[in-house]
Amino acid sequence: MTNNEVIIRGDIISSRRIKDKENFWVRLNQVISGINKEYSNELKFQLELFSGDAITGICSNKKAAFTITSRFIELLLPYKIRMVISEGEIDYQRKTMKLSELDGEVFWKASIEIDKLKEKKRYFSVITGQREDPIMSSLADIISELKYEWTPKEKEINHLYDLMKNQNEVATKLGISQQSVSDGLRRSKYKQIRKAEQTLIDFI
Repeated sequence: MTNNEVIIRGDIISSRRIKDKENFWVRLNQVISGINKEYSNELKFQLELFSGDAITGICSNKKAAFTITSRFIELLLPYKIRMVISEGEIDYQRKTMKLSELDGEVFWKASIEIDKLKEKKRYFSVITGQREDPIMSSLADIISELKYEWTPKEKEINHLYDLMKNQNEVATKLGISQQSVSDGLRRSKYKQIRKAEQTLIDFI
């Protein structure tokens, strides 16, 4: 039996060149565990690590897939990852419950797309068979590139602002001025990124 599914495929960028590998692997596994817990209802198969630096999971739908990949990218910073959202058939004939044993076109397409991203030195691709895939891919790629320019402080400010929605509260939490929070949000293009993400979620 084959089903049409949406998968996430991630590939750590330049993992072999990471100097502090111990801290990196701790961070990566923390992010995977946190995402699996936070989005347990949206993941048919939780995210798993394969071949050392490849991440795969099966999502309930495309909107959930983009929300999860977006969150993953932010949590993993300052480390970078290429992401692919792929929709296609999965072969369930083996009746397995293990992600590592599943097969189907959706996995092949995602692997090929990851290789294309590497060649083009890009970060994100959406391949669902829709005419709008190139537009969605370009927007998601731009969003990722903007996030990879965040400083650690900007990442912290943005995360707290997501939770608190109040610049004064964020400033108090971090022990900085409200103006510093405002400047951090502006420099990181927080407003533009969140608006673009919502547009993509509504569209996808």
